[in-house]
Amino acid sequence: PDCIGWLSERDISVLGCDGVSDVLPGNHPDDWVMPIHQTVIVAMGVHLLDNLRLDQLAAACAERSKWSFLFTVAPLRVEGGTGSPANPIALL
Repeated sequence: PDCIGWLSERDISVLGCDGVSDVLPGNHPDDWVMPIHQTVIVAMGVHLLDNLRLDQLAAACAERSKWSFLFTVAPLRVEGGTGSPANPIALL
């Protein structure tokens, strides 16, 4: 997708969303099924966080009129795993 270059230019380390990062089903060639996952994880070393509940964070930010915060995430250590449940924490 067009956004991959934009993300790369910003040298991001984490990409999170309240759904799945890739559009599914996508209109991509068979070997390019999940372009965001395939590009940002492999080529850019970015950590992906899917299915985040951002509504409470958005409400807390709006209440304080503060949109920057310290963000930490503690995934489980799964040997040989490619994903894990995580405990994301935003400190306002």
